[in-house]
Amino acid sequence: MSKGTILARAVTGGSGFVGAHTIALLLAEGYSVRAVARGGAKVDYLRNAFAGEAVEVVEIRDIAKDDLTPIFTGVNGIIHSASPLAGRAPAQETVDSTVEGALNVLRCALKSGVTKVVMTSSFGALLNRWGEVTTEELLDGSHDLLYVYLGAKTVAEKAAWKFAEENPALDLATSKTNRRLALYLLLILTYTPPLPRKSSHLRFTAPSSRARPPASPAELGTNRLVFALIT
Repeated sequence: MSKGTILARAVTGGSGFVGAHTIALLLAEGYSVRAVARGGAKVDYLRNAFAGEAVEVVEIRDIAKDDLTPIFTGVNGIIHSASPLAGRAPAQETVDSTVEGALNVLRCALKSGVTKVVMTSSFGALLNRWGEVTTEELLDGSHDLLYVYLGAKTVAEKAAWKFAEENPALDLATSKTNRRLALYLLLILTYTPPLPRKSSHLRFTAPSSRARPPASPAELGTNRLVFALIT
């Protein structure tokens, strides 16, 4: 994305692990950021973390229902990384936030004149097990919440690409984690806070192009995932 004002929609209300690091890397690369978050306490947390930096934090109530057009107006790209935590949110909330949230972001993006959108997805969207899943199946109570989460990611991505096909002006890209990276991120989430008190504590390096397997979990860490979202 060309530099300018980029909207970074942080995961789980703006203070999510990937979302917060995405904001920090955008800042490090010279972007201005408009971060969208849900919930007063988390909004305050983000404002404190990025105090004095080129970050505008905007509070919303519901990613699936709020009119995001005024928020998106004036930015030249959107990174949509909002998602309920895997296996923790109720099925209906997971489906609404993931599927309807993605579509609401895309609709409001076009209304506000933004055509470049990057959406985080999941490795689960690549697996045949969820390839034909439907929203009705996800809400029928026959599956555990992790299944619902991965299924919702699949349905959301399919819906997003269908929307993009129907709206050729939209330049959509999706980014997925692989299973090993997902496991490492879960470990990181377990043992580290979601967001440091100051964004200066976050350090990033661009992924190398060395053609060899990663030598350590660190090489599969946040840098590689987040860098993919903004390039």
